[in-house]
Amino acid sequence: MNKLQKKIIQLKHDKDVLIFAHNYQIPEIQELADYVGDSLFLAKKIKNIPKGKRIIYASVKFMAETAVLLNHGVEVYFPISKALCPMAKFCSPKILQEYKENNPDIPIILYINTTTESKQYADVICTSSNAVKVAQKIIEQTSCPKIAFGPDKNLGKFIKNKLDVPVDIIPENGRCFVHDKLDTKDLEKFRKKHPEAKIIAHPECRESVLREADFIGSTSAMYKYVMRHPNQHIGIGTETGLIDRLKRERKNLQIWPLSPDTICRTMKKYTLSNIIKGLENIDHGLEPLKLDKNLLKKAKIPIEKMFQLTHQPNKNLQN
Repeated sequence: MNKLQKKIIQLKHDKDVLIFAHNYQIPEIQELADYVGDSLFLAKKIKNIPKGKRIIYASVKFMAETAVLLNHGVEVYFPISKALCPMAKFCSPKILQEYKENNPDIPIILYINTTTESKQYADVICTSSNAVKVAQKIIEQTSCPKIAFGPDKNLGKFIKNKLDVPVDIIPENGRCFVHDKLDTKDLEKFRKKHPEAKIIAHPECRESVLREADFIGSTSAMYKYVMRHPNQHIGIGTETGLIDRLKRERKNLQIWPLSPDTICRTMKKYTLSNIIKGLENIDHGLEPLKLDKNLLKKAKIPIEKMFQLTHQPNKNLQN
């Protein structure tokens, strides 16, 4: 570890602070984080953190807000106020409110990649890990012939194809700029360089890319796939931070991004220097995230609904 990493480790020990980091963070932050994973993994972990604990959340804002929703007994600090997920901006509260008024009987499933203000209008929240399972459960419970999903159009289409049900995408052009930029031309270039490689991809990728994939899954699912198949040559369609983690944990792994440009600039706003600054200011200056109590109460309901629906594993679905 370098000097800055050692300083962070000392600071978080002295100040009794935990660091949560998403898979898309830079390797140097992943290496010193107490928990590293995707949205669902981190959401499950935050529920069990003791009250009064302080947490630096190295992620985009909606993830830090979700941590507050799930465990408002902890103090969640978000040092990079400008680390806002572009996808979350697509799905405004106004759009959802209007849809709900015009379609009162259609259940709204919202991707966790949304703001807290938008989550209050959802019937249930999902992650990429459990999106298909959540949708199936909602359909079973409501017997509704159609569902609404937002804001990622590609994940919405993935749900539609998996379950063969009509899906209203809210809004129609919502997407992850990192995953949506991958196309079949990237696959063709990759296959010429690595014809022996298996292709795995995130369901936020375009349908044309997913059709060519040998495996489709969330970052956690892709992580598990690679760890089970360490000797294969693998091309991965997701943010490069996951590749950094896999290479660190499985030496001599033959794995490459489908495109070198699959980088989330927002996640990469975090550096060792601003983590240090956050830790140094945590006792004077840096304020924990606060959410309106009424909003918190409303937005927590669909998140808890997600955990209720997915408590029992469904072995017939692969997410």
